[in-house]
Amino acid sequence: MRTSSSFGLVLWLLIQAVQLVWADVSVLKPEMGSRFSAKSGKAQFELVWRIDESTYPKADEIEIYNVTLCGGPLDKLTCMMNLANDVLPSDVKEENGELSLALSVDANIVADGMYMVQLTANAGVMGYTINYSKRFYLEDMKGPQKITATAPLDHPLWGEVHITAHKDGQLFDPTAEYASVPYLSQTARTRYAPMQTQPATKISATTWVNPHPVTSVSYFSVIRSDLLYQQTTITRSRTYEISLHPNFATPLPHPSTWYDPKERQTLSTRKVNLNHLSQR
Repeated sequence: MRTSSSFGLVLWLLIQAVQLVWADVSVLKPEMGSRFSAKSGKAQFELVWRIDESTYPKADEIEIYNVTLCGGPLDKLTCMMNLANDVLPSDVKEENGELSLALSVDANIVADGMYMVQLTANAGVMGYTINYSKRFYLEDMKGPQKITATAPLDHPLWGEVHITAHKDGQLFDPTAEYASVPYLSQTARTRYAPMQTQPATKISATTWVNPHPVTSVSYFSVIRSDLLYQQTTITRSRTYEISLHPNFATPLPHPSTWYDPKERQTLSTRKVNLNHLSQR
């Protein structure tokens, strides 16, 4: 029993450490378990968040915000509508270090259920972050879209951070940072394929060997409305130089003679009576 308690304490500390490290954008409202009614035709609520200025991207680095209504557990996340598109920082209300944006959900869009807000902060070349609010309830909704996969009210919501700068602001090459992470273990929306390795100076292999896992392609028969975690794959550039040499082989000479086409002809030519063909 003591071992189980110790393990739980360690796990809690690790979770808190992860949250502290990646606490770039913290969504404060809606609060967990809040209820918003759409009796007036729309469910209205306020999105409030705070930006940690000790990590990147900082507030002045963010160029655009996007807000989406989502539901379900993260492994079956469903995002059904955009609540705010391409919101400029100048259009966001700020008070005492807290940023806020008024949101509304039309009653005819989704059904009653538990939802959360996905907040994406795009910092341009600095990268982007994706964070989630606590789960809340929408009531008196009349829409057809329902959340097929549910999760507990206190189910943890892990955000995503993809930055291209260190905490001190120094730029770094993300492809080099992720070089040691196997492709199948990457979880970001942008993933990096294995880099081509330095060719050996001598070839001793007698058979082909694939040094990396084989990828496959499958196609959906219907359009998926849920959020796809992976957006693109980038193949890292090689970090070595390839020596190039001209082709030293002597080119073949140009033809020095000609031949009679009749020598290559296998069938004899015939005259065709066009009038006879047109009559047929």
